[in-house]
This record gives sequence, structure tokens and C-alpha cells, in this order.
Amino acid sequence: MLSKFQFPALKPLIWFVFALLLEGCDPLVSLQGSFWPPWIIVMVVALPLTVLVQAFFRWLGLNEPLEPAILVYPSLWALITFIAWLVAFPW
Repeated sequence: MLSKFQFPALKPLIWFVFALLLEGCDPLVSLQGSFWPPWIIVMVVALPLTVLVQAFFRWLGLNEPLEPAILVYPSLWALITFIAWLVAFPW
């Protein structure tokens, strides 16, 4: 009987094979007959929403306090992406 610690070098290889097998489990959404991963759809939807929120912040005069913009707006885009993912694809 083989001990479970007999081949410790194979453990990373086994995890790699399992990861490759699970890669095909990503759910797909059909748009006009073309299948897209949901994360791409959510990222594309979040981009114009981020632009709208940025325009709203400028209208409120909050653009100056939200500095540096190079960090704030990509973070806002990520936040909107994560929220849209949770709302649109709860599985």
C-alpha cells in the first residue's frame, strides 16, 4: 500500500491537472448566437457606468478631492464590475 506522502513532488502536478480540468466549467452567456464569458460582459457594462459616475462626481464638484485619479477611477471601475457581477450572475 502506498503512503500518501510517498510522491510529494507529484502534488503540484496533480493540482495543475485539476485546474486545467476545471477550466472548462466557466459558464457562458449567449449573445446573438455567440458565447461569451460573463466576466467580459460585466467588465464592458461597468466601463460606461464608471464614466457616468465620473461625470456625476464632476457635476457635484467632487473631482478635486478624489485624487489621484489614476487610482480612484480604476478602483471605481473594479467596484462597479464586482457589484454588477453579483447582481447579474448570482450563480
